Amino acid sequence: MNHAMLQRIVEEVAARLRRRARSTATLSVAQLGEADIHSLLCQHASLRIVQVDLPLLEQLAGRAFVEELIYADAEMRPMTFRDYPRGAGYLLALRERVAAEIESRLA
Repeated sequence: MNHAMLQRIVEEVAARLRRRARSTATLSVAQLGEADIHSLLCQHASLRIVQVDLPLLEQLAGRAFVEELIYADAEMRPMTFRDYPRGAGYLLALRERVAAEIESRLA
């Protein structure tokens, strides 16, 4: 087996693992038993907002509109990976506003 073929195999395996990691999230029974369900639901909601709802609204209304919507109730600007709204209330309100905006623009 030559070096080029081995490199292609490694790249293909890595690509498949990355696709699998993006498309699935699994917890063992023990992990689920120890998990805080409220936190899991908040994490799921935040992932949905980031991966589905915000990109769709950005296509419909533009990036500037989406950024203003995100910062409207955040009381912090700019947000960083260390400083961001941590309460579930913020995410719930953002999700409701984003959903209403998408619905009104698709109606």
